[in-house]
Amino acid sequence: MKGFGIYIKNDLLDPKHVENMDSSYWLYTWCLDKMTSISEEGIGKVLGGRPVKYEELQKELGLSHRTYSRWIARLKKHGYINVLRAPNGLIISVNKAVKVFGNRVAINGVSDKPQMANLISQKGISNIRQNKLQNSNTIESTLAKKENPYKNIEDLKEKDFEEISERYQVPLVFVKSKYEDMILWAEERPNNPKLKGRNWRMTLMNWVKRDGLKIRKEANERVSKRGIDARGVQ
Repeated sequence: MKGFGIYIKNDLLDPKHVENMDSSYWLYTWCLDKMTSISEEGIGKVLGGRPVKYEELQKELGLSHRTYSRWIARLKKHGYINVLRAPNGLIISVNKAVKVFGNRVAINGVSDKPQMANLISQKGISNIRQNKLQNSNTIESTLAKKENPYKNIEDLKEKDFEEISERYQVPLVFVKSKYEDMILWAEERPNNPKLKGRNWRMTLMNWVKRDGLKIRKEANERVSKRGIDARGVQ
């Protein structure tokens, strides 16, 4: 989606980075825009970890294949990104990632409160890291404090499935299959007190996230066993 700001650390305003990146800066910016999550190690996943095809960059940035390959190799060489070659594209991640997701700031896997976004310009990232233990409320705990609109499994609608599919970058049919699994799971536990008042949307999100990550991990392991990487991209 166009029209949103992209957060970039002013550490890049340094002759070293100007020389290292050169014009590949535009591809790096694209990667920052497409980050969907950041791990505790500060590694940002581009497009949820799914393979990126050259045709996507060609459409969005107008790159030739030669320029695309050259920029990928340059950013990888200087440690700005990590690249793993997959059968249908490149799996890209960003090192030392920081991003503002809506009204949340993600730094090393921690989602800070909305007001923490303002501290980027006021006090700097180092102060955010110092306060992250006090400001690491998750989406789940925030929703739990509000009125629960998903007390019943039937409260989940097609729009919810589509939003979860987009959030975790998984097929819609995968989300619906997890929904069906969740229904069967609940029916097997009709008297379980823990199911009373449960937020079923959050439960489905957790299931999709857990199993989606498991599938991606297994796929990456299969690719790694074949010894495929992006070294010497041409």
